[in-house]
Amino acid sequence: MVIKFKQFLEEEVLIEVELNEGKGGFDFEKKIVNHLKKHGLMDKSAEAAGASADAPDGHLNIGGHQHSLEIKKNKGAMMGQLELHHHPDRGWHISERSKAKYPRTAAHVEKSGFLKKINSQWSKPSGNYEKDLKMGNVYHTEEGTAGIASHYHHDRDTPYMHIGGKGTFHLHKDVAGIGSTKLTGNTQLRARMKARSRDKTGKRKYGALIVMSLKEPNHSDLNIENPEHIKTIAKEAK
Repeated sequence: MVIKFKQFLEEEVLIEVELNEGKGGFDFEKKIVNHLKKHGLMDKSAEAAGASADAPDGHLNIGGHQHSLEIKKNKGAMMGQLELHHHPDRGWHISERSKAKYPRTAAHVEKSGFLKKINSQWSKPSGNYEKDLKMGNVYHTEEGTAGIASHYHHDRDTPYMHIGGKGTFHLHKDVAGIGSTKLTGNTQLRARMKARSRDKTGKRKYGALIVMSLKEPNHSDLNIENPEHIKTIAKEAK
């Protein structure tokens, strides 16, 4: 899917954010959604998020409440992203639009000191993708999953995440009391240039992103792919 962000500060780079985990990711998402519907934990009329940027992938109907669920095919899936802009006075910074949309995520990244690291490695964007690509990616790994929890639990009101091969987790609190394990591990932040389409003159459009990924995740004691686990949840949900 593609989300286009308008340029609104002088000399900022236009970002076109692309999130596409591929057909395999969407197929896995659909499989889990159908599994939840079969056991009465998700409305039959609901559809998998698919190409929607902000809609939850699925949900759990527990005790008369609907709890959003993020579905990841595996631990290597992207765990949230923010767009970067550049301004002559401020340098590289999280765009105002991203800060408004994901305030807790942006605040976490700003507090981490990662922006300072980006500005020490990257210079002002030249407007030439191939040239700026040579500045390289910037990496930062932090202990814990607070950034991922900020993105999903707080900013996207999604308390649960299912990760293929790892199980079903809560990101901050097990708000529905389903017996999930809290997601732990480390979080890698990566700043990168992202090529997009070409304009009418043939010039390459591009932008910059901070992408989060999960490293060394734990295993959950709960797995909604496990027939016995999901039967227990469905029984207690009524």
